[in-house]
Amino acid sequence: MIDSRIVAIGLAITSGLIYVRAFENEFFKDIILVTIPAVVGLFAIKWVPNEWQQYRFKVSLKKEILDMFAKSVKKSLVVHDIAHQQLVKRYSTFEHPINLDTGGVDHDVVFPTDTNEQPLIALKNEYYEFKKEMNEVKLNGEILVSKMRLYFDSKKIGDEFFKINIQAGKCSQHIRLGFESTNKESFLKNVRAFDEESKILRNLSDKFEDKLGSQKIRKIVV
Repeated sequence: MIDSRIVAIGLAITSGLIYVRAFENEFFKDIILVTIPAVVGLFAIKWVPNEWQQYRFKVSLKKEILDMFAKSVKKSLVVHDIAHQQLVKRYSTFEHPINLDTGGVDHDVVFPTDTNEQPLIALKNEYYEFKKEMNEVKLNGEILVSKMRLYFDSKKIGDEFFKINIQAGKCSQHIRLGFESTNKESFLKNVRAFDEESKILRNLSDKFEDKLGSQKIRKIVV
């Protein structure tokens, strides 16, 4: 008499392979293969082949890597934007706020000559918070790089992440110089420059995220 648990496993595997062929997508394949052991229940655990364990580990690892990407690159976009908005809001006229989309800021900025009203002093708490958040972003970025080097075979994705780091550094530099500005010209220059550089960073980030999710992880012994 055929053990019902073995039949259940066979049906789950067959169903999984059908769905894999239907989707022909690495991500869906991972999800299906991870779900199969859960469907057949606790009785089937001892019969689950090592391949399923491999896929479970890989899906979990991909989730960790994408989560670290969110805590590094994605978070940097938010931290930069918040700091930028703080600078803009403080020194734009109430009647004519600065247009963040076009960077049209020449006639909308009122920059003080009193050093106590300039960003480095007037927004010292915001500047401190910006630097603190960016230090955390940097640490998470280093963790992400370590995981990619350890589990990804592709060198290309590491090179692309390096480009993102360079671009993020440009954005941080303009924010820093915005906070440290002592005259209107310097302030305007960096506000405008950040607008342009942040668009590039966001575009690189979106493209990189798509590639990150489709990267194949090398075989791991678990």
